[in-house]
Amino acid sequence: MLEIDFEKIVAETKKVVLSAIQKYLEEENLDYIDDVAQETYLRAYKALKQNKFKKNSELSTWLYTIAKNEAIRMNENVMRQRKKKLKLQESLSKNQKNESVSLFETWEIIIKLPIKYKLIIEKLLEGKTKKEISQELNLKIGTVKSRIFRTKKFFENLDR
Repeated sequence: MLEIDFEKIVAETKKVVLSAIQKYLEEENLDYIDDVAQETYLRAYKALKQNKFKKNSELSTWLYTIAKNEAIRMNENVMRQRKKKLKLQESLSKNQKNESVSLFETWEIIIKLPIKYKLIIEKLLEGKTKKEISQELNLKIGTVKSRIFRTKKFFENLDR
């Protein structure tokens, strides 16, 4: 029953939700508008299923607030991912034997890493946390940490 009602809710509130997302999602993050909308409705669906909507406000107002919060959360996540990516790129560049080695050459080195290390580095560059990587790759957190450590050691050994 909720599925049918929810389709109606989405149809009726789509404009309000998209309006909130466009207002609060930073311009450089507009590529994530679909992700934010999907997360908004997913959260709303779960809350409705658990009877958490108290009807103190209109449904559209409630969804607008969820969309606003999801847009802000996405901005924060993207910023965090960008910072991690820059930090990793700086770390990789710093540990190379020749300071003039380009980012392209760094990628060439990463590509040559064994797949078990390369997958983790790629996830780090995407801005994923060690915990997220552990869950995505179905590895223990200790395994993820040790592979990151070994990759760093690999780059340090290039200095010698």
